[in-house]
Amino acid sequence: MLTKEKRAALAMCAILCAERSKKKKRLRVWTRKWLGKHGQYEYGLSILQRELEVDDMRGFRDLLRMSVEDFNYLLERVSPAIIKKDTHLRKAISPRERLSVTLRFLATGETFNSLSFQYRIGSTTLSRIVMETCTALTCALHEDYLKTPSTESEWKAIARDFANKWQFPHCLGAIDGKHIFIQPSPKSGSMYFNYKSRFSIILMAVVDANYKFVYASAGTQGRVSDAGVFAHSDLKEAMDTGTLTFPLLIPCQALML
Repeated sequence: MLTKEKRAALAMCAILCAERSKKKKRLRVWTRKWLGKHGQYEYGLSILQRELEVDDMRGFRDLLRMSVEDFNYLLERVSPAIIKKDTHLRKAISPRERLSVTLRFLATGETFNSLSFQYRIGSTTLSRIVMETCTALTCALHEDYLKTPSTESEWKAIARDFANKWQFPHCLGAIDGKHIFIQPSPKSGSMYFNYKSRFSIILMAVVDANYKFVYASAGTQGRVSDAGVFAHSDLKEAMDTGTLTFPLLIPCQALML
């Protein structure tokens, strides 16, 4: 049973806790000062990119791995999907900067921390921008530049190109794989560890006689062999079920490995 002294002590503690909770908490700074200046002026690679567009086309290609015309074309295609509205707190990062930093990341593989200093954009924001822009690029370009043939006439056209250009008859595509090095997730063990003693995922793609992609798949663990990647792919499944509508005169095994 509580005595008067203990009850008084408990009441005093409760009062003190209530008074402390009423005190105004110290506000945290939501961004670094040098990052907060983004949008007021152009900095770093943003300035360099505009200068290269005018004075050095080759330098622009080295910067983003494409011509000015290709960059403007991509910008026009993806802008509606990546444009953001300004707020009363700050100005939105433009579609041009979003595409530029994404292409720079894809071209060089630099870390988000490194790109953060080059573009004056926080590394967390950069990671989100890259993911969103890559998704927008895939959605905008998939039908035009990564379309798998769906009719016999389209497959026969590819076979004719291989026969005429490369003297390789009865071929519907050239297939190969590429290891994309990654930083493995925690507790993934040796699942992504490949024969090159690196961690990776595998990109498998098929191209026609003009080096144009007709199929691509990425994400298989790096430890899997090329044959294993193909055996478990949706491409192999589509070939087995006949949904690719291959011409009857060109057997499936004509796919060049």
